Amino acid sequence: LKQKKMEGLIEELGREAEGLRLENEVLSGFLSRKQGPGEDQSNRREKKQQRRNLPQQLSVSQKNVIANSELEVLQAKSLEIEKRAEKLADTLRAVSEETDARIAELKKDAYEFKRDIVIGAENMRSGRTEAEKLTRYMEEKLRQRDALIEKLRLKNAALKTQIHKVEAQLKQKEDMGDVLHYIDFHQLQIENRQYQSQIEQRNDELLR
Repeated sequence: LKQKKMEGLIEELGREAEGLRLENEVLSGFLSRKQGPGEDQSNRREKKQQRRNLPQQLSVSQKNVIANSELEVLQAKSLEIEKRAEKLADTLRAVSEETDARIAELKKDAYEFKRDIVIGAENMRSGRTEAEKLTRYMEEKLRQRDALIEKLRLKNAALKTQIHKVEAQLKQKEDMGDVLHYIDFHQLQIENRQYQSQIEQRNDELLR
């Protein structure tokens, strides 16, 4: 029985430690945004000193303000990631459509080759294909192929870059999910404490 209590206590302490870690992460992000990238060194030192002078534990109202602020930032980031993912999906659909068009083009090339070279360039007397027509046809097709390869190479490189960016952002969104979940849970805790405080105040008033 004692061991079960000990295990339960360890588990509870682990949850509290994880909550504090997420709380610190949220607070660090909030302070970093408030500081701003263009702030000079003296202002940074001054703000660090101010933070040292602050009480070590935030009040419920302060935590609520920070949680709301961070929630808005994370929701904006999440929306931006979703937009980028939709853009990538549109690009992939366009690539798929282009692939279908290319397949149709290859079928057309095969038909034209048979019509113009296999049949059209055949010498009626000898039954042989005329070399000049075949050479011109092949040179034109090779030129078109090289142009298409270069076009697809550039598009493929751009698409890979875009995919890597979206994958990184989706990973970031997954990481933000834990923080968002904590913020939602933390806000419920804050509201619960506020309600309990109000009930206690009402009870005190009734007892007077």
